[in-house]
Amino acid sequence: MANLLVLGGSGPTGQLIVTQALAEGHSVTALSRHPEQLRVTHARLKTLQGDVTEENVIARSLAGHDAVLSALGRGQRLTSHQLMTRTVAKLLPAMAQTGPKRLIHLSAFGAGVGKNYASALQRILYETFLRSLAADKAVADAEVSRSALQWTIVAPVTFAVGSRVGRYRVGEEIRVSGLPRISRASVADFMLKCLQDPSTIGKRLAMVPE
Repeated sequence: MANLLVLGGSGPTGQLIVTQALAEGHSVTALSRHPEQLRVTHARLKTLQGDVTEENVIARSLAGHDAVLSALGRGQRLTSHQLMTRTVAKLLPAMAQTGPKRLIHLSAFGAGVGKNYASALQRILYETFLRSLAADKAVADAEVSRSALQWTIVAPVTFAVGSRVGRYRVGEEIRVSGLPRISRASVADFMLKCLQDPSTIGKRLAMVPE
């Protein structure tokens, strides 16, 4: 079993990653600005309070971990404040210097190169209401993909209501129609599966429901 650092561990996706990781036998450190919002307690769970965009916070959090799973996001907010870009600017060099080398990075289906496979409706959303978020994720994705880390970018379609793991498929070139939705639990499930699957290293993998 691995010792995992989860960024955004108190968020809606982060909490599911934490819960599922603990159920699988991993040890977890959840880093969040608001760890008191994490509704999970466990002997193998440690919480850290801090801003992931601050270099000293990242540096002191990495030690002793085998992998980093980033579940950062802006929730229901439509402005990015460059959260993802500012985070990877501190995270990537810190991981390269001190480890760990394995990074599972949560993005979004229509960000960056993903727009080439998006439906017309998705493109409209990413070019209007979600433009700030998509632009931030695209820059962060590009930085991750240029790094020498053992990275995987997970790019799900829009999140659905509900917390059950459903049937899903993943791939580098998946085209969709309409506005498909996938559960956060499914995304958490796949991000953890990536840890045991070296074939996912160095790939940006879209996630869609079956």
